[in-house]
Amino acid sequence: MPRRDAHKSAESKRGSKLEPRFLIIGRIRKPHGVRGELKVAVQTDDPDRFRILDRVFISRDSLDPAPRKMQVTGIRFQQHDALLKFAGIDDRDEAKLLNSQWV
Repeated sequence: MPRRDAHKSAESKRGSKLEPRFLIIGRIRKPHGVRGELKVAVQTDDPDRFRILDRVFISRDSLDPAPRKMQVTGIRFQQHDALLKFAGIDDRDEAKLLNSQWV
């Protein structure tokens, strides 16, 4: 049997759809304040997941092959949103560039 058939067989077992590699817990809505904090719409049934984070991945698409790793330096809550602070994001303009990304 040619190798090509073996490859097709393995591929059909996995399925043809790509599956997300990460658990989505929120979506960045907008900057909060002038020091780089981000307002994140919580997308999980357990918001306390945010409290234990020290790093997250962000991307515009859940199937992004190269999501950006971010170090979480602060977390607090405001009503139904999480306010996240990432290392290296120190002002409103930098924070605004992350709008609409998935966490």
